[in-house]
Amino acid sequence: MLRITKSLFIAGALALASLSASATQWEEGKHYTEFESLPKTEKPQIVEFFSVFCPACYNLEANRQILEQHLPSGIEKHRIHVNFLRGTDEQGLNAIAKAVALGKVYPEIADDLIWNLFTQVHERKVKLKEHDVTRTIGLFQDRTEANLHEAYDSFRVRSIARKMPSIQRMAMREGMLKGVPTMVINGRYRINFDQLDPNNFFEELGELVDYLTQL
Repeated sequence: MLRITKSLFIAGALALASLSASATQWEEGKHYTEFESLPKTEKPQIVEFFSVFCPACYNLEANRQILEQHLPSGIEKHRIHVNFLRGTDEQGLNAIAKAVALGKVYPEIADDLIWNLFTQVHERKVKLKEHDVTRTIGLFQDRTEANLHEAYDSFRVRSIARKMPSIQRMAMREGMLKGVPTMVINGRYRINFDQLDPNNFFEELGELVDYLTQL
């Protein structure tokens, strides 16, 4: 899977950075925001709110492989597709949420499936109606022995997708979610992307996530 953006070249220069992100003093209210009224999760966890219709999310997703290399291993990850960016109709939004949920159930297809949806929107200007999403799912049938179209309509996948709007509403009610992309660590700490060094973004992000999971 080839993803080439300007930020890839920035990320490729990480080894040349003169200052190490490990020396960064992470500050609450600057690099991250703590929501003290919310309980921390029992296990280290990342919740990523995103939309395939969001240009900033597209830029982040284009560097998914680099991002994953810098995140701590063994951390539980959840991806929530928000429904407040109306790039398609309600059926299309529900289909995208189910596709993301399908990737949760079958992680071997998750990143490539989601990236395919991103590229349809941002490179081919597809509106992503429900039939576009189900057609895309079929492209990955050879990646798994499971029948993906049956799984897409399964109770498990529908249940995961149905929880996304309620998680979104809770995060918005608490002031944690104001736009996308948003990354929340351990249910309590929101990362402030704009305070990370753009020339050392992924390394700093990984180290900040590691720091927050240990608070």
